[in-house]
Amino acid sequence: MSDAGPLRGYLARVDLSNPRVQLCVTPPVPDAVPGKVEARLRQTDAFASALVASLPQPPEAVVVINCNFFSNEGGSKNYKPGVPADILGLSVSSGTVVSPPREFAGQGDPALLVSAQPDGSLRARIARTTDVAIAADPSIRFAVAGIGASESDAAAGTALLTAGFNTASSSRVSSDARHPRTAVGVADGGRTLVIIVIDGRQNDWSVGITLPELATLFIRQGCTDAVNLDGGGSTAFVAFDAAGTRTSNRPSGGVHRPVANHLAVIVTKPN
Repeated sequence: MSDAGPLRGYLARVDLSNPRVQLCVTPPVPDAVPGKVEARLRQTDAFASALVASLPQPPEAVVVINCNFFSNEGGSKNYKPGVPADILGLSVSSGTVVSPPREFAGQGDPALLVSAQPDGSLRARIARTTDVAIAADPSIRFAVAGIGASESDAAAGTALLTAGFNTASSSRVSSDARHPRTAVGVADGGRTLVIIVIDGRQNDWSVGITLPELATLFIRQGCTDAVNLDGGGSTAFVAFDAAGTRTSNRPSGGVHRPVANHLAVIVTKPN
């Protein structure tokens, strides 16, 4: 409960050092046109169901969220499955750069970068994409990005958390307003990925959260760094357990909006 009303959300802590944990970011489309058509919109629940169905063995668990901000053909009146879209900022799927880093005024977007370690485990960090030589670092297997400053918004577009400090007041978008939010953070030196999704714009269910409040939630989870992803009507959280039971957030638009890319966590069953 917040001072403004009820607050409900979803949290997942992911042990990236566990060999049974796998990640997936939406792969490139076959008809990609860099900088123009990098994706085709797809609802998060549809993506999650198709992913589970494609796995060779039923998983122990799957969690899927929406990720990058995007620009789609036809704008806000054309959120339909299959519509061409440009992913804003970095998106990397299994080592393939689906969308390149975005930069404005010499600053890249804050992004989640997940690298493969020599022992086969994964390690996560959050950094501005200008600070990382993406193309020259083959260890980066997965990446998704928030949004930094642009011509339309002079806010710095910082991460929610930076080295343990709450820097959300200069994060985008609309840091002091209550909205549905999707965000990710890292803890334990990058060995733990924390996912938080908060519903909003539904006074009888959840009023939404400000970015400084969201950063505080990550601090309580032991995170040192966190980044805000696309939110509002795009906010989505879909999970399946070992029995195939589905858990979903309540999108502010009533159904899951088709979005440009997703991040999925897959936990395989032990042998």
